[in-house]
Amino acid sequence: MRNLTKNVLINSCICLAAHLTAGAADKPVEIKAGEAIPAGIIETSHLVVFKHDKPVVLPMVAVSFQTEVTEKAGGGMFKTALVYALDGIPAALMQKIADEAQDVVEAELKAGGWQILPAAKAVDTDAYKEWSKSPDPSREEVKRQFFSKGKGTNTFSAKEMERVFVAGGRPLVGNGVVLGGWTAAPAICKLGQAVGAKVMLVRVIVNFANITAGKRSLFTGDQDWKGRSMLEVSYAEMDVYPPDSSGATPARLSTEAPVTLHSEFIKAVQKSGSTRTVVADPERYEKDTVEAIRCVARGFVAQTGK
Repeated sequence: MRNLTKNVLINSCICLAAHLTAGAADKPVEIKAGEAIPAGIIETSHLVVFKHDKPVVLPMVAVSFQTEVTEKAGGGMFKTALVYALDGIPAALMQKIADEAQDVVEAELKAGGWQILPAAKAVDTDAYKEWSKSPDPSREEVKRQFFSKGKGTNTFSAKEMERVFVAGGRPLVGNGVVLGGWTAAPAICKLGQAVGAKVMLVRVIVNFANITAGKRSLFTGDQDWKGRSMLEVSYAEMDVYPPDSSGATPARLSTEAPVTLHSEFIKAVQKSGSTRTVVADPERYEKDTVEAIRCVARGFVAQTGK
């Protein structure tokens, strides 16, 4: 128990240091449809758990959609807050994208040689039902609570709102917006033992804006904003918990930089005072979001062992 507490404190310090040094949004890495994200932006840990020695089940693929971001702009007496809001993407479409994300991740895993069990096989167990007792904040607009090492617009200078959707409309489990985590690890491994498989959790954060907080002018034109607005996967992670372990330290693949297809998804930008509303083309938003998730999954699977 002492070692576990020590590890938690160490990891908390590492995450805090990353936040303090990040300072601003990272420039997205541009990718093309059908590609895998480059290995150089993927962080790995405990890859031995990713070997294909057991089947895997994905009870939760969660997609967080950025819906609003507020940043400070200007300087001195003229400092104010600018608000950027996403419009044109209804909740039903967000759920559809989350469902498609599950299909995309499973397809890439199968292509990489993994044996995939149906998600329902895990969801129907008592272990999963016990694990999902915590309050479920999914589908509601909430302040972003999941800090991804300062990636995307997750900095102390920019405040974000998001909506989280889980494939299949399943409960968002663990300790809220964060997948699994240290406190949920024993329950996740119990689930794996009940199913007889490794448990994989996948989370993706989709942003419509990559903002360098505090660096913007108050007199930004529509074209300038459109050039800065970018549909991107600002962060993604894939955790795997083996059933024969306490799960205190899951194997993890995560992105070290946001990725983008440089999508032209904006139909219009509407201004009202200090608010900029980005009206998205829903078809383009869906297509490019799903394709970006496919590229991330393809890159992750390429890092797993046979």
